[in-house]
Amino acid sequence: MVKRDYLKNSIYSIKALSKNLILYTPDLIFFISAFILTYLFLNFNNLASIFGGQLAQFDTQIKNIVTTGSLLSRLVISLLVLLALNVLIGLGTITLRFTMISNLVQGKKVNFLNGYKDSGKYLFPLVWLKLSLFVLYLVPILILLLIGVIFQPLLLICIFLIVLIIIALKISLLFIYPVLFLKKIFNPIKVIKEAVSYFKNNKLHTFAVAVITAVIGLIISGIFTLVPLMWGSLSVFSLTAISSIIYLIIKTLADITVNLWSSIFTFKNY
Repeated sequence: MVKRDYLKNSIYSIKALSKNLILYTPDLIFFISAFILTYLFLNFNNLASIFGGQLAQFDTQIKNIVTTGSLLSRLVISLLVLLALNVLIGLGTITLRFTMISNLVQGKKVNFLNGYKDSGKYLFPLVWLKLSLFVLYLVPILILLLIGVIFQPLLLICIFLIVLIIIALKISLLFIYPVLFLKKIFNPIKVIKEAVSYFKNNKLHTFAVAVITAVIGLIISGIFTLVPLMWGSLSVFSLTAISSIIYLIIKTLADITVNLWSSIFTFKNY
C-alpha cells in the first residue's frame, strides 16, 4: 500500500509549475496552432464571418455550402485535413508535455530543448497506447449500445453501465502515463497491465488521487461556467465577439493550468 502526503504533493505541484512556466509551452503550441488552423479552415470555406459575430451571415453561408455539392465536398475534405493536423500536433505536444513533467518529478533539468529531444522515443509508444485505449473504451461501449438499441427497455441500464465502465477505466488506468514515461515501458499492452496491477495493489491511493484531481477540475470548470452568466448579467459588459475571445483565452489558460497541475500531481504520486 502506497502512502503519500497529498497536501505536500499538491503544494509541490503548484510550486513546480510556477517555477517551470516552460511547461505551458506544449499546450500553448497546440492551442495557437489549433486556432490558426481553425481560422484558415473557416477562411478557406468563406466562413470567417463568425469571428466578427455576424451570425446571420454565417448561417446563410452554412446553408449555401450545404446546398452546393462542390462547396460541401470542399468543406468535408478540409475538415478532415484540419482534424488530422490537430491530431498529429496534439500527439506531439502531449508527448512533449509528459516528457517534461517526467523530467521534472525525476529531478532533472526542465527545458524545452531537452524535453523535445527526449520526447522522440515516447511518440510512437504513446500513439499505440492511445489506439489501445481507444479500442479498450470503444468495445464495451458499442456492445452495450447495441444491446440497448435491440432491447429498448434496457437502454437506460446500458447507458448507466457505460458511465460506470468509463469511470472504472479512468480510475484503474489513472497512472498509465506515469507507467509509460517513468518506468519506460513502451509496449502498450504491458503499460495497461502495469497500470491495472498498480491500481489493484494501491486502490485507496489511486482513488484518492482521482478524487482530488477530479474535484479541483470540477471547481475550476464550475467557476468558468458561471463567469459568462455573471458577465452577461452586468449591464456594463456585453458578450461581444471580443469579450468572447478574451474569455476563451482566459479559460484556455485556466484549463491548461489545471491539466498541468493534475498531471504533475499524478506523476508525483506514482
